[in-house]
Amino acid sequence: MTSGLLGYIAVGCAHFSLARAYCQESFQLGDYAQDSNLAAWARGLQSFCEYYAGRFDNALHYAEDGLARNATGPQSVRLAINGVARASGKLGDIDGVHRAVEAAYELLPRSDAPVGVPSSISLESYSPAQIAGNAATAYLSLAKPDRVEYFADLALSEMSDANSPWGRSLVMIDVARSHVLSEDADLDAAVAIMHEALSPTRGRLMLQVQRRGSEFVRDAAARWGTTPELRTVEDVLASSREER
Repeated sequence: MTSGLLGYIAVGCAHFSLARAYCQESFQLGDYAQDSNLAAWARGLQSFCEYYAGRFDNALHYAEDGLARNATGPQSVRLAINGVARASGKLGDIDGVHRAVEAAYELLPRSDAPVGVPSSISLESYSPAQIAGNAATAYLSLAKPDRVEYFADLALSEMSDANSPWGRSLVMIDVARSHVLSEDADLDAAVAIMHEALSPTRGRLMLQVQRRGSEFVRDAAARWGTTPELRTVEDVLASSREER
């Protein structure tokens, strides 16, 4: 578990080679201990690492291997939605995303499903809010703004600045990008959502937020060009990078 947590932290610092080493160590130790849940958890972290490293084929492979090892265990929901669905979205596999989202809901424990927003790196199952948030991200990669809005609303109804400040930020950035992609795109509304998501009260921006924020700027600039409104978002992202 310690190796896996160090790998997760290394991803957040964009130290992907170090993250791979820690996550591989976590997987090997879990495998040696014959702890299928721990090994599947480590596979989820490896998938997470490769997703943010931009190696989406590898992210999909690790998630699918984790599911093969722990098909109905506590990590199966996370592997399906955070691993398979998001990687499939980046790879443009619409059917793969549909199947993974459906599978995540089907794998959710019926009697003792987690409530609210538990830790995203828990050894327990993901919650419905976490499924919805990751589904929104997967459909965003497929440029499906209606699906993004639907799942984002489900996720945000359970997320607050108190129980999941960064999770809420990530979902809100997805919503802002969905505004950019929609036919009746509204730059002012999208920028307002971005400023709320990047609120300085949240502290230094984590890698995942930085990455998605940069994707928002790219998409918005492609549609409207560089505008004064968009530069205010760029300034927030730039100031956070300087702090790092």
